[in-house]
Amino acid sequence: MRRILLTYILLVVGLLTAQAQFNPTQQVDPRTGRDANGNQIDPAMRVQEDSTDVEIQGLPPTLYMWHVSENLGTIQRIPADTATHMFQNTNLVEGLTGHYNYLGNLGSPRLSLLFFESRDAEPTIFMEPFSSFFIRPDEFNFTNSNVPFTNLTYYKAGNKINGEERFKSYFSVNVNKRLAFGFNFDYLYGRGYYNNQNTSYFNAALFGSYIGDRYEATLLYSNNYLKMNENGGITDDRYITRPEEMADRYYAVASVPNGMYALIDYVNFKGEGTNPAEQYRGIGWGLRQVLEEMRPVSPGQPAAVEFAEAAKRVLQRRVDNSPPGRGEARWLAGWRNRCDSYKRNL
Repeated sequence: MRRILLTYILLVVGLLTAQAQFNPTQQVDPRTGRDANGNQIDPAMRVQEDSTDVEIQGLPPTLYMWHVSENLGTIQRIPADTATHMFQNTNLVEGLTGHYNYLGNLGSPRLSLLFFESRDAEPTIFMEPFSSFFIRPDEFNFTNSNVPFTNLTYYKAGNKINGEERFKSYFSVNVNKRLAFGFNFDYLYGRGYYNNQNTSYFNAALFGSYIGDRYEATLLYSNNYLKMNENGGITDDRYITRPEEMADRYYAVASVPNGMYALIDYVNFKGEGTNPAEQYRGIGWGLRQVLEEMRPVSPGQPAAVEFAEAAKRVLQRRVDNSPPGRGEARWLAGWRNRCDSYKRNL
């Protein structure tokens, strides 16, 4: 410890001595080359003035934006608001003021509740419901500024199971006061709170503009890729693809007395399976889920046995998806015994 302390003291004393020998702030007479005490100063040790240390007065940044009219292509100035009004609502599917109906997830189809706010028809009827993401050419923001302009936005909500995210980037730069170009990226991904309604959208756009004294030109190339999964909230596609199969399962179980007892008892036991409040992680445990879980089987007693086994699998899934704090595993043995009663002939 003493050795380290001694080394530190010697280092400090050496630095102070060197600073005393060379003080770059001391005054030197440029004619004689001597300091204020009359000591001759080595020319190599003199401090030279930095000719690059010049304060440059820059131009104040200017920025303006515009839309291009759909009919005549004329420029229509818009306010360049870098702090977006009602920013907290800009990513909501229901709109800034909540006047859109939509299906649930971020990016899901929507329609305005205000008739007089209806826009001109899109080329296809399938584009208008995606107005929260799809930007029409006459709604795109073109920019002209004397400094590069960049806007990055990131939205995130939810968790890894039902999370929703969106990232937007916008960049514009001027070659001169007339010619400008830039690009825009927009990526949206919504896992969503409802089954079979996830969304994944991507937009990339390149744009340029020339505003001269006699001529004006605007160029926009925009590419959209929209992918979503939507089945109207139906939990099993077989209700549409093979409806007779879903109905046949019910009648196959009901064809024997203990099967009819099983259907009635299970509805009283765990419900019909149509209540959204009776779900864990978006998966229910009612009669509908049991019928969907059943494997192909012959009508009569085999169907009643398969119904009992399917009910036990559904209830096991409920326990697996339940919050750990509820401790529903302690009820599982009793639930299985009740399901086993559906197998016995009456």
